This record gives sequence, C-alpha cells and structure tokens, in this order.
Amino acid sequence: ENSILVDGTCQYSGGDAAGQGGNASPTITSWQVSPLLVKSGSTSNISWGAENVSSCTVTGNGATLWTGAAGNHPSNAIVGQTVFTLVCKGLDGTQISTSSTVNIVPTFQER
Repeated sequence: ENSILVDGTCQYSGGDAAGQGGNASPTITSWQVSPLLVKSGSTSNISWGAENVSSCTVTGNGATLWTGAAGNHPSNAIVGQTVFTLVCKGLDGTQISTSSTVNIVPTFQER
C-alpha cells in the first residue's frame, strides 16, 4: 500500500512535483555550492532540491550543466570566476532562481 512507484518511475524522496496537487508556487528547498573559493583547476560541489516544479536547470556561466528537480554533482574544473545558477519553472507557470559565485584563490607568482 505504501509503494513509492508511480507508473513504474521512482519518485524523489521528499515528494515529487506530480501529485502535490493544485498550483502551489515553486519552492527551492535546498541550494548549496561548496566551496565558494577554490584553487584554479579544482572543483566545487553543487546540490539542489525544489518542490512544485515542472523542471529545473543548473547552469555554470550560462552553460547548461544538469537538469532535474534535485541533484548533487561535482563541477568541472574551475579556472576562473564561475556563476552557478539554478532556475526552476513552477507547475503554476512561474519561474524562480538562485545563484552562487565561485571565485579562484589568487596566486602570486614570484618573479
């Protein structure tokens, strides 16, 4: 009786957008980019979650990286200031977004 399978597809823990009924506003439930200061060539980890959304997209400096209502991914190697942005479209047609900027630790070359 407590099956979490719907039409044979696995649902996200914390509830899926489908089945929450009505036109509830989209909500970003989690957004974390860590660390926000990296050495050139290092990576950050990006994790997010959202509710009442039809789709979410994570971009890095405007380039699409991942899609989905939730995820947890390491970035590619970061070699310059990078803005990661999460944009979600709500079931009610509205759009919400949040972003974080990852900066590079300055390196001082001895001459």
